[in-house]
Amino acid sequence: MRQQADLFAAPTVRSEPPPPNLANIRKSLTAYLRMVQDAEILPWGPTKTEQMSRHFPALARALPVDEREHLVADFSHHLGRLGFHK
Repeated sequence: MRQQADLFAAPTVRSEPPPPNLANIRKSLTAYLRMVQDAEILPWGPTKTEQMSRHFPALARALPVDEREHLVADFSHHLGRLGFHK
């Protein structure tokens, strides 16, 4: 049986969230980039493509600026090449 938390207990102090796993972020971004580089047509439908156009730059924010800008520019270039324009 579950016990209810004490309403009058001192609040717990939350520690800082762990730093982002840059290796996993790079792996994901590289996979997405490779997908659009190799594509002859958009690999996703309109809704998913719109989401990916926002998700990719957001995910890249954890990376150093020069690396992030290069990846985002490449991704945007290939989306444009495939006919996606915001």
